Amino acid sequence: MANPVDSAFSSSRLMLPQAPVAETLGQSYECLSFLLLLAVSLLCLVALMKKVLNIFPSLMANFIRWKECLNLEASAKLSRDRNMVALASCIPFCLVVYVNHLYSPAFLEALGNNTRLWCIIGIFGLFVSIRSLLEHILKPRRIPFKTYTCITRLAYSFFITLLMLLLILNGICAVTGISPEHTRSAMLWLSASIYFLYLIRKLQIFASCFSVFAGFLYLCALEILPTGALIASAVIF
Repeated sequence: MANPVDSAFSSSRLMLPQAPVAETLGQSYECLSFLLLLAVSLLCLVALMKKVLNIFPSLMANFIRWKECLNLEASAKLSRDRNMVALASCIPFCLVVYVNHLYSPAFLEALGNNTRLWCIIGIFGLFVSIRSLLEHILKPRRIPFKTYTCITRLAYSFFITLLMLLLILNGICAVTGISPEHTRSAMLWLSASIYFLYLIRKLQIFASCFSVFAGFLYLCALEILPTGALIASAVIF
C-alpha cells in the first residue's frame, strides 16, 4: 500500500530514499578498474605495434607447418619480440573474457562486476603458474634444449593469435549486431579450434624427438588435465 505524499515530509525535511554510498562508490570503482586496465592495454598495444607486425608472418606460418615453430624460436629477435607481446596480451585477454563472459561459473556471476574482473585475472594467473610449474617438473630427459624451449613457449604464439582472432570476431559481431549469446558461442568455438591446433603442433614437435605415444602422455599431463580442470570449474561451479 502506497504511503501518502505528505508522509515524505517530516520536520520540514524531504525524506526520500537515497542510494547507499558504498554502492555508488563501488559502481564508480568498477568503471575505473575496467577503463584503467583498458587504457593500459591500449598503450601497450601502441608501444608494441612494431613488434606485433614483425612477428605476425611467423605466427601465421605456425598454422601451416610445425617446423615454422622451431624457426621462430631459432631467431632470437623474433622470439624476444613474441615473448614481450605475449606478456602484454595477458590483461587484454582477461578483459575479453570478462566482457564476453567466456569464463562464467556461477560463483563468479554472483559477484559484482569489479570483483569478477579481478577474480578472472587471478584465475588466469593461477592457471599460468600451474602450467609453468608442471613444465618444470615434467621436463623429459634427453630432450634437446632448443626443442624443449620451443615446446614450452609455443603457447605464447598461439595465445597471441587467439587474442587477435577474438578481437576481430568481437568487432565483427558488434558491427553486424549479433547477439551476445551467439558472440560468446562463436568465441568459445574459435578458442577450442585454436587450442586443438596448438595441441597438434605441440605433439608434432614432441614426436620429432620421441614417440607419438610419449608425446600424447606428456600433453595429457601438461595441457589436457589442467585445461580440463579449468573447464570443469566453469561447468560444475
